[in-house]
Amino acid sequence: MRIRTSASAKLSPSFRVRTGKAAQAAARLVFPELFSAFQDAIGSPVWPWPRVTIRQGSYRRDGTRAAGFAVGSPRNIVDRGLLRQSGSFQVTGSACTFRWAAGYATAVHYGARIHPWGDRDRPTVLLPARPWTDAVLGNLLIPGIEPYDYREQFRVAFISAWRRL
Repeated sequence: MRIRTSASAKLSPSFRVRTGKAAQAAARLVFPELFSAFQDAIGSPVWPWPRVTIRQGSYRRDGTRAAGFAVGSPRNIVDRGLLRQSGSFQVTGSACTFRWAAGYATAVHYGARIHPWGDRDRPTVLLPARPWTDAVLGNLLIPGIEPYDYREQFRVAFISAWRRL
C-alpha cells in the first residue's frame, strides 16, 4: 500500500507585499550595521603580520607630515586607509552587496604571494590572509573581533517591521 499526500498554501498578494516591505525595512537597518562591523574589523589591531613595517606618519594640523613609525604584530590592516575608504555597500530589496574597490583588497583578504612594488627581480613575499569579513560573519574566529549575528538581527528587525505594517 502506498500513501501519498500533499499540501499547499496560497499566499495572498497583500501578505507577500507586507512580507517584502518588512524584509526591505530589516535590510535597511541591519546591513549598514554589518558594513560598520566589517570596517571596524579592518581597523582592529588583531591581525598577525610576519615582519615589522614602517608606516608613514600622519599629517599634523599645520600640514607637515609626522615621522613614520614601526608596527609589528598583531596590528590592524590600515596603512594609509585606502582599503577602508574604498568600502561601500548597496542594499537592493532585502539583499546587500558589500565591496572594497582598492586594487589590493583581494590580496589583503585572502593573502597573496607578490613581488614587492611589482619588481620581479625582488624575492617573492607572502602576504598573510586577513579575512575581515569571515571574522565578522563568525566563519572564522579571530580573538578581538566580535562576530555580528546579522541573521538574528535581521529576524528581530523583520518582526519589528512586520508588526508596524
